[in-house]
Amino acid sequence: MNNRELFKKISDLDEITVHIPTKSELTSLNGVASSRMNLRPINYLRKSEVLELVEQLDEPKKPVIPKFVAEYIESELYSCSTLSEAIDDMDDESQILNWFYYNSELFARAWLAGYEVEKEKLYTVEIPNPNAKYSRIVLQRLRENALHLKEYTGEDWKGYMMNQLTEAEIKQDFEWAWQWAKPVEAML
Repeated sequence: MNNRELFKKISDLDEITVHIPTKSELTSLNGVASSRMNLRPINYLRKSEVLELVEQLDEPKKPVIPKFVAEYIESELYSCSTLSEAIDDMDDESQILNWFYYNSELFARAWLAGYEVEKEKLYTVEIPNPNAKYSRIVLQRLRENALHLKEYTGEDWKGYMMNQLTEAEIKQDFEWAWQWAKPVEAML
């Protein structure tokens, strides 16, 4: 439910009208009811009904930003920068500045309301080998996050997380192998 829907639902709630005498009327009559008493109506809403509707109000979705933008925001927040200082500091970061040029409102919303980090696409890389009929040579991540070539027999290698790599990981040391990268989603 958005703000407008909430406003409409609260407007449609039944009001409870209570007639309350003024303070001067109560003190002058010492609590004795009189037909001359000018009661003024006051309208109330039930707190429980209003709270029930407020609970249904949707939280605004956090913007989704690339990992490098999230890292930049974190470093600026760690430095206790304000939003305007973070924008000024972009002059030193060409990748951030280029992204910001097209996404300034998204950056501001992420700064103010928090964000979610965009999941990087994952790829597998199988190096073609026309001489091997039953084995595959694939690019694999080691525990130290370094990549190396590994030989597998069978097709189960595609499901292993250590064989699912980001574009940046592949291009760092094996840019020549990028031509054989295939998105993980296409293989599921």
